[in-house]
Amino acid sequence: MSTIPKPIRYSRAQATQMFLDASIELIDTKPIPDITVQEIATMVGLNHGYVHRYFGTRVDLFTAVADELARLLLDSVSAEQERRTNAGDQREPFDQSLIALARPLALKRLHVIQYLLAAGVDPARFGEESRAIIELGTQQLISIGMSPRMATAQAIKTNVLLWAREALTPSFGLNDAEVDDVAALTLIELANADALSKQLGW
Repeated sequence: MSTIPKPIRYSRAQATQMFLDASIELIDTKPIPDITVQEIATMVGLNHGYVHRYFGTRVDLFTAVADELARLLLDSVSAEQERRTNAGDQREPFDQSLIALARPLALKRLHVIQYLLAAGVDPARFGEESRAIIELGTQQLISIGMSPRMATAQAIKTNVLLWAREALTPSFGLNDAEVDDVAALTLIELANADALSKQLGW
């Protein structure tokens, strides 16, 4: 006599993480407005009512997704920094590999935040996590000898450039060559940060 297997039971924390992971995975396949709660729940294998129970509205779910992407970005970059330190891995002062590591998660978070802003979420809701990402870049620049004020300014500029390239440049009528010029100028500023700090009195 065959027995019907009991459904797998997940804790709230497990189910919450599964919904976040599924949402993040779906963002790679279709526009966020087209992703339904039912689709996410089906992917997880749980009733869509759990989404409302654990998150609230669909907007609340994607707000949590934005937070999760910030956490993943911070964790991945911090882990790579720690790995390099432990391995004695010496890189060029303005090596961009950490930016390349963070870029996919940062861009995905950007798309989620754009959707949420259009849905009426207060921009300040994302400030704390965004500031933590900037602070991570700031500390990296300070660690190679840049003054704190210059490091903060350059970390902010790097993050703004990343977002602007993906979201704002078409609105300003910029082409790829012009954006590349701004990025090249930023690298020169980074390389000459000490001299610029003195000129600015920083």
